[in-house]
Amino acid sequence: MRLNSHAKIEKICAGSHRPLLADPYLEVDRKGKATIVATDGTMLACVPCEAEPKEEGYIPKAALAVSRYPFGRHTHSNIGIERKNIKHSFTTRGKTINWAPPEQNPSHHFPKGWRKIESISGTNASEPAIRIGLDAEKLAALSEAIGSKSQIVLEIRGPHDAVVVRPYYRYNEPNAVGYIMPLQNIPDYKPVAKGKGKPRVERRPTRRFNFEEL
Repeated sequence: MRLNSHAKIEKICAGSHRPLLADPYLEVDRKGKATIVATDGTMLACVPCEAEPKEEGYIPKAALAVSRYPFGRHTHSNIGIERKNIKHSFTTRGKTINWAPPEQNPSHHFPKGWRKIESISGTNASEPAIRIGLDAEKLAALSEAIGSKSQIVLEIRGPHDAVVVRPYYRYNEPNAVGYIMPLQNIPDYKPVAKGKGKPRVERRPTRRFNFEEL
C-alpha cells in the first residue's frame, strides 16, 4: 500500500472500546480504486491510496505511524501487507509489525455504509451552497480565546465574510464571540487525470479585517 504521508488518518479512529472502529480500514472496489477510511462515528475521513485487492482490510495505527519518515523527507509512505488467517504482517521502513485484527462475524464488520455518506457529502455530491477555507489552527486558538475549547458554533454568511464563532455550551460566557476570516485561495476539487496538470484553484482576494472601515 502506498499512502500520502501527510494524511494522518488514524487521528480520528475510535477508542479501544469500539474495536471495529479503532483502526483505519483499507478498501479496494471492483474497479481497483483503493481508499483508506477511518471513523469514530461522528467524523469520517477517506483518503485515496494505491493498493492491491489482496491487501484489503484493517491497517493498524502503529504501522501507519512507523511508515512516516521524520522531518517530511518523503511525501508518501509504503507498507507491505501480508494477510494470514490469524495474524497479519505489515512491513515498512525495515520494520515488521505482526498484528491480529479485531474478531469479526457476519454481523460485525467495518461499516460499509461509509460510501453512502461520501455520495451525499463527498466528492460525488451536488455543488455546495458555500465553499470556504479556514485555518484549523487559528480556529482552535480562537475557540480557546472565547472559552470554548472543545465545541463551538459557526455562523457562515458568505464565502468572503468573516465566520462568526460562538461557544456551544450555555455555561461558557454566553456573550463571548469570535470572528475568523476565510482563506484567500481554496481548490475547487475538480478531478484531474494523471499527467494533466494541477487542479484548478479559485483565486480569491486576500481577506483581512479592515479596522479603518469599521
